[in-house]
Amino acid sequence: MSASLGDHSVTFDTLAEGRHNNCTLTVTDRGGQRERPLVVNAFDLDVTAPAITGVALSSSALKADETALVTVTFDEPVIALHGSDFVEVDHGTLSTPVSTDGGLTWIATFTPTADVEEPTNVITVSAAGVVDLADNHGTGTFSSGNYALDTLRPVVAIVRLLEPSPIRVQSRLPSPIPGPTRSP
Repeated sequence: MSASLGDHSVTFDTLAEGRHNNCTLTVTDRGGQRERPLVVNAFDLDVTAPAITGVALSSSALKADETALVTVTFDEPVIALHGSDFVEVDHGTLSTPVSTDGGLTWIATFTPTADVEEPTNVITVSAAGVVDLADNHGTGTFSSGNYALDTLRPVVAIVRLLEPSPIRVQSRLPSPIPGPTRSP
């Protein structure tokens, strides 16, 4: 870290990340004369990029008309998480992510695509588009665990016979088949 003014410059060779307070700066001219120490206001040094520590869904198996909450967690607060940061969303869409804890966790609603039977799906988030409070840009990606989709609705073909004849009826029913229902 360095600062300069005219022909004068100051370089801090090594500063640890974190809070620095009670700092002073002493300037010595070329003749060896020391100036009165300058007090430096307290400051925080953060040079670490934010990283995603988790992507989790509230359900790992979704059926028709169901949704799941997707929670993205960072190791430090980030300013924003956008839909474009979700680089892979298998067979579905996400609502706009929202944080209620100052940017540490973000929650979006996942709505699966209709008429899909797929046992292997993930959601992948890239940290490249996020920045922390110190303006450090994120790096890396993180994927959710697997989730299964069965949003294909059962279809039963009903055929009315006008005269007796042998006929075969095929249907797609959910597995397991729901219990019997009675009709008058």
